[in-house]
Amino acid sequence: MKALVKKPKVLLYTPLNINNGLYTKIFEDAKCSVLSLTTSDFYTPVGDLAFGNRDLTPSSYVPNEAFAVFCFCTSAQINQILKALRAPGVPPLNLKAVLTPDNSTWPLRQLYEEIRAEHQLMHTQPSKS
Repeated sequence: MKALVKKPKVLLYTPLNINNGLYTKIFEDAKCSVLSLTTSDFYTPVGDLAFGNRDLTPSSYVPNEAFAVFCFCTSAQINQILKALRAPGVPPLNLKAVLTPDNSTWPLRQLYEEIRAEHQLMHTQPSKS
């Protein structure tokens, strides 16, 4: 039986209008491999994608924001990536998550929607009464 190897990886989805080359370089500089996601990956469990297992179910679901999931990355790698993402000229990558035992069984779409909702909630201005 082949052992599951937990190599640092970033699952990356970018809409068609965003060039992911800069993001890929940032992740690779931190010694993380990159799996570029397609809309067909959004029904595959996040943990399966972390190990490179793709279902590739055709989908009409098309997220409009870039999204990254850090899988098996060390704290130092994540800190290096976050610092590089804040550099001038780097397009914002607002939706980021870390693979956890809890979210590893979720379809990628569920994780994306949860992170997007949390981001919107954190950046909503309170109404003045």
